[in-house]
Amino acid sequence: LIKSQPELWELYGESCSLEKHHSLRAFSLMLHREVELLSGMDTAMYYRFRDMVTKIILATDMSRHAEYCGKVEQLVAGEAGRDVQHEMELLIKCADTSNVLRPRATARGWAIKIGDEFFAQGDLERSMGLSVTPTCDRKKQTLVGLQKSFIDYCIGPFFDSVARLWPQAQPCFAQVWDNRAGWDDYDDDAVVE
Repeated sequence: LIKSQPELWELYGESCSLEKHHSLRAFSLMLHREVELLSGMDTAMYYRFRDMVTKIILATDMSRHAEYCGKVEQLVAGEAGRDVQHEMELLIKCADTSNVLRPRATARGWAIKIGDEFFAQGDLERSMGLSVTPTCDRKKQTLVGLQKSFIDYCIGPFFDSVARLWPQAQPCFAQVWDNRAGWDDYDDDAVVE
């Protein structure tokens, strides 16, 4: 996204640019004179709230995925103390990537939409003469391959770790592997039928 929308990089820097933009827009809306959602907060409370919410939004940046995997493993191993802020960040990260936890038909529909978005980004990068982000290159990647890899190497292990941290939620996280097995029944031609 940074390559195809340099104005975001210029405004927010290279790290978490889109998420920083989301945070700014969220607070702009909450502070809007017709909304005034935060009008009852004093200055100190506002800045604590803003810091908390911004950190939660930044947790959705997939460039920080390995960091969160490591944090979860430390928590599971008892090597780190639990705190409310971190738990909220994990919760939003799970929600942000939860399409793979939905019933198979719904998960498949979302996978198609996300794959289309990725490939459109790759097409834009190619048309602009930029190097194409590997996961967005329809000439080197398939939709089914993207989903299998995403589950096998990225989000499946993360959800397994989170299920060990939050065992009461394990049944929700188990759906990811049922959906992963379902991708073996498809190729890219069959997935969109």
